[in-house]
Amino acid sequence: MGPRAVSEQDAVRAITLRNEGRSYGYIAGILGRSKSVVERVIKRNENYGLTTRRPGQGRKRMTTAREDRRIRLAALKDPFITSQAVADEHTRATHQPISARTIRNRLKEAGIKAYRPWKVMPLTAAHRVSRRQFALRHRRWTLRDWRKVCFSDETRISLRGNDDRQRVYRRRGERYVNKNSKTKTPYGSGSIMCWAAIGYNYRSPLVLLPPPGVTALRYKNEILQPYVVPLANRYRPNFCFQHDNARPHTARLCTDYLQQNDVLIMAWPPNSPDVNIIENLFDVLKRRIRNHQPAPRNLEELYQVACQVWDNIDQNEIRQLFKSCPARCQAVISQRGHSTRY
Repeated sequence: MGPRAVSEQDAVRAITLRNEGRSYGYIAGILGRSKSVVERVIKRNENYGLTTRRPGQGRKRMTTAREDRRIRLAALKDPFITSQAVADEHTRATHQPISARTIRNRLKEAGIKAYRPWKVMPLTAAHRVSRRQFALRHRRWTLRDWRKVCFSDETRISLRGNDDRQRVYRRRGERYVNKNSKTKTPYGSGSIMCWAAIGYNYRSPLVLLPPPGVTALRYKNEILQPYVVPLANRYRPNFCFQHDNARPHTARLCTDYLQQNDVLIMAWPPNSPDVNIIENLFDVLKRRIRNHQPAPRNLEELYQVACQVWDNIDQNEIRQLFKSCPARCQAVISQRGHSTRY
């Protein structure tokens, strides 16, 4: 039923009100329809005895049921195909021109709609095996076990990041109206690199890592020595340090330093940000920075706002992320090492 069609229930109601002597204008106000629509519904009932549209009315359908099925299969077979490409293929096969809009309408009727693709890390067969083995080793871990882990990572925060998730409400044909546009900032107008770590009952400060990039020596002197080792000394023996397999993290300089200070390191599978709960907390941090008022104007203010937002995150939000760790391992096992929804 199209957006302008009148349901059978409303048609019966309109006919009943008309039989009671009500005017077309009164009935239109009750149903929230135009006077001409109400008049057409009642005249159709008087002339043909129908409460619904007569068969065959409206524009002739451009595709058959078999062609509709072919359109659906084309989209399901190649999810990244465009509606115009499907229309072109249909035209070549049937010699009947069809628009991309019609293709989208057919897909919509079948419950198929275009969405943003799910972005995941590239995983090789070896990566998937490693991820699955990690999940199997920890599948029986309870929250009590996960509470011993200190999750850590670096993250980059842009001053004017382009948020692809933002939407704009507008009418059809108003895409290029100025009020519906959003300024695009190349490269985010600069960014800062930060490091942080979280535990079940604690968190580290948000540590700024100025350029140039992080090296093994910088990681040891600016992260491990002033922050990680003191945390380990405070919470041992219930402390297990997690960091990913970035080169500065796995360098012998850093590995030997952690071993010399009796810091237990969790063996981590490659390309597994979906298992590291601090990634979800970084996402919360960045969304709250984007919504912060007033917005930071430069990188120095960006870091100040980031630290303020980081310190104001409720520790219960971190604890909820820890509670998801068993489910994350089970998801990796269920996906046979592929990326999960986390």
